[in-house]
Amino acid sequence: MTRLCGLIEFLQLFILNDVFIQCSFNEIHLPQGKIRGIQSFSDHYRAYLGIPYATIIERFQDPGPPPRWDKTFNAVESLQCQQTERTSSKLIGQENCLVLNVFTPTGIHKKPLPVLVFIHGGGFSYGSNSHHIYHPKYLIKHGIIVVTINYRLGPFGFLCLQIPEAPGNAAIKDQVAALRWIQNNIHYFGGNPQSVTLFGQSVGASIITYLLLSPETIGLFQHAIVASGSLLVPYSLANDPIGTASRVAHRMGYKTNDPNELLQIYRNASADDLLKASYFEDLNDPLAPYVFKPCIDKSDGSIIKHGPREILKSPITNRNSTIIIGFNNKEGIKWAERYDHDGLKELNNDFSKIIPYNLLFANEEEKLAFVAAVKEFYFKNQTIGRNDYDPMIDYFSDSIIMYPLTAMTKYFLRANMSVYNYYFQYDCNRNRAKQKTKLASIPGSTHGDELGYTFDSDEYSERPPTPNDATVIDVMTSLWSNVAKTGNPSTDTIKWIPSNIKDLKFLSIDKKVEMIPLPNRERMLFWKGIYAKYNSY
Repeated sequence: MTRLCGLIEFLQLFILNDVFIQCSFNEIHLPQGKIRGIQSFSDHYRAYLGIPYATIIERFQDPGPPPRWDKTFNAVESLQCQQTERTSSKLIGQENCLVLNVFTPTGIHKKPLPVLVFIHGGGFSYGSNSHHIYHPKYLIKHGIIVVTINYRLGPFGFLCLQIPEAPGNAAIKDQVAALRWIQNNIHYFGGNPQSVTLFGQSVGASIITYLLLSPETIGLFQHAIVASGSLLVPYSLANDPIGTASRVAHRMGYKTNDPNELLQIYRNASADDLLKASYFEDLNDPLAPYVFKPCIDKSDGSIIKHGPREILKSPITNRNSTIIIGFNNKEGIKWAERYDHDGLKELNNDFSKIIPYNLLFANEEEKLAFVAAVKEFYFKNQTIGRNDYDPMIDYFSDSIIMYPLTAMTKYFLRANMSVYNYYFQYDCNRNRAKQKTKLASIPGSTHGDELGYTFDSDEYSERPPTPNDATVIDVMTSLWSNVAKTGNPSTDTIKWIPSNIKDLKFLSIDKKVEMIPLPNRERMLFWKGIYAKYNSY
């Protein structure tokens, strides 16, 4: 290793049984200053971790310019934005967290490489760009650069008081700042700023659909991969953001609905107090943690100036974009598994807690008619019980993810975008999201399971891919990287047929990969009728 680095000081790190070396050939001179990354010789990539792309000048305000430094910045580890850890309720992370990771394949490349930018999910309140969770080594091997970004979470990123000091959507403005940083800097890493594809999962995908339909982002990216999220999902927009801020302030001992008073409360509160007050337990109420969300924001540079209905009436038509949009066959396991015996009993008595937020009823009779229709269609008018979670899984799958994304597909098609739909059904060792639930024995793939076949993580370090897993990993990463390279995901062996407005076509990803018609058509028609009657967006 000394020979590799000459007389230059080096740092040897042992991560996941691999050897990473930090030395002079990993240095890059950015306008901000010099940075030094790490190199993996076994997986043939370089990584630059935790690069600051913007600064936080004041809470709830737009991000400021990138910081500068004099000495060489050691880009060897990323960090987390402040949040509550989902498994322990412990408070972790820091406020000054606007960093990104850049992963580049090693070797000599004749042309600048296409760039894939990943926006993580996490209910707008948790998650990070950590390479311990989202390591893109399988994507990099296809000859693309991968960038993973942090953005402010919870109240820090989504407090919306609709006043100049806290207009809302600071997190989305963070993401736009990251995309602008990429435009200005990715060529230093060998990337092509004119070939940028966004990839988001869950709320990361929801935000991408807002970015796709905003004139503010034209020129910042070309294509998008939208996985299990869209601006039409029920939790994608705050209906009463000031009411939410007031409710959280009340948990800190204050009672006011005045935006200026709320601003002072939120500015003066410690980060720990804000996070504790924003934490809501999801047992028997799985949608409760979606507290702070995107909102309508009329400030300069805002991405969301109108609600979804208005946005989709006037889609941006001057994007020559390819969109991959899809979902998993058992998305609803994520939400259905959060109910215990008492919760199911309460749900039988009062179904209102799981009515999608974006349905609006003119009166109580309409609401009761909706509940009756759901209970007949999904539950056959039987008691919701612990012995059969399937109807509940289907209800959550359809109402939260599948129908909103199916409807979103048609909006994209009307905007003259090329849309490729997928339906992920593969179920094996890397379906970690489902394996962490009490419904792990139910066949299929729940919300987030597909990420195990596009990224590596520390969880898999002692469980290398099975032959079938390795095949699915290669399928997923080949398709995703091909979009970044050419705008067409098809491979030499997989002909992915795009959808058209009259005939949605899905690529079924399982042990067998094949084209299929719209899955669960009868269920999608049910929700089409519901949205036609009651959709408030």
